[in-house]
Amino acid sequence: DERGEARLADALGSALCQDGLSESVRAALLAPPAESELSLSIEPVDPTALHATREDYLQALSQRLCPTCLTVYERYGSDRPYSPATDAAGRRALRNTALQLLALSRSEDALARAQDHYRDADNLTDRLAALQAIARCDASALQQALEHFHAQWRHEPLAIDKWFAIQARTASPGDPDRMAALGRHRDFDRRNPDRLRALVETFALENTAGFHAPDGHGYRFVAEQILAV
Repeated sequence: DERGEARLADALGSALCQDGLSESVRAALLAPPAESELSLSIEPVDPTALHATREDYLQALSQRLCPTCLTVYERYGSDRPYSPATDAAGRRALRNTALQLLALSRSEDALARAQDHYRDADNLTDRLAALQAIARCDASALQQALEHFHAQWRHEPLAIDKWFAIQARTASPGDPDRMAALGRHRDFDRRNPDRLRALVETFALENTAGFHAPDGHGYRFVAEQILAV
């Protein structure tokens, strides 16, 4: 309900501004529960309705927290080189989570910020976060970024696993041909367990709206992959 959403947004906004909490904890607080987690408390589950309701909630949360998220995003920008240290990883996680919420506005500013984030990234974590943010904003911009990513990382198997997973996670129920095309992609090898998991398992477990599409194309895609294996 709207009052509950407002109270939760205020609580999260307050937590985001508390320097006493580590960046990694604040990032975890800001990340919403996955649809697969939410479905555990609903009987019976309507995946399409659950997806729509969660998206509406995220839109409302984005609108209420946009100024705070923008402050966080700008505050944790850094010209320092990439570091795998725990504190640096926490700062990246918080900034990337703020970017995801900002992208939910689907504004031109949000798209430009996500594209700049992708262009300026000096590590795979930030670049993948930028792709996820771009996916929230604009389908054509996402396709361009995906093509660039593939051209740059096509010789790195783990990176291409991530490339498949992002598309499996963001494929929309109204786009049944997208998953079929990925299943025919020259870099998709179902004999490779990691590649199979990246595409098929990610789609089935993390894209509940696509997997449970009312027309059944999600079920058909997974069934075809199982039979092929």
